[in-house]
Amino acid sequence: MYDLSTGKIFGAALKRLLGERPRGTQARLAKALGKESSYIADIKHGRGGGTEETRRYIASFLGVPYEEMLAMGRAMFKGASEGKAAFPLPEPLSAYGGEGITPVPFLEAVPSMGGESQRTSRKVKSHLAFRTDWLRTKGNPERMVVVRADGDSMHPTIPDGSIVLCDESRTGFAEGRVFLVEVGDGICIKRLRMGSSGVILVSDNGGVETPVPRGEHFRIRGRCLWTARELE
Repeated sequence: MYDLSTGKIFGAALKRLLGERPRGTQARLAKALGKESSYIADIKHGRGGGTEETRRYIASFLGVPYEEMLAMGRAMFKGASEGKAAFPLPEPLSAYGGEGITPVPFLEAVPSMGGESQRTSRKVKSHLAFRTDWLRTKGNPERMVVVRADGDSMHPTIPDGSIVLCDESRTGFAEGRVFLVEVGDGICIKRLRMGSSGVILVSDNGGVETPVPRGEHFRIRGRCLWTARELE
């Protein structure tokens, strides 16, 4: 059997339950806890379990008994092969392009694909390794970063929890393309189009269009090139 922590078990159940609730539930939960939405994202993706008190509060907020959530999480992992190895993130390589591989910085920032954007961060928490020749077909390998997206507003193009490869050298506006952007004091992933009054943020899930408010800070951080996610 898997040797799973309570946090990971709880996180799996939380991810499923939030996926079944109305949009904005995660934001309301984070506000009730006095936390950023990225805190909830870390719990549901198994990157932080929170305290037992916090987990019990979350269960109460969702109206599901705590023990029932743990049972749900365990059931989601049931049947996994004993001793199945996880795939750790690769260590940074010493030099760019060493042996045909480029280590791309995995940023700590968690850009939102929901109703609220997350705070920006340039802190690098790890690296992902890509073939350099493949990256060159997409853009400039030396200016690429990887982020993990949170939310469902860009579904099905970018599902919740996906990692997204972005080229920060490509900051020019392109109609209908997907970008990593700064809006206000946060960061999000949206499709962009130009309206009569300026840039419009488009969510692929439902085609919701949100004009960037006049006078609001807005900057294109980079073009989103590729995405991948773990299978359930």
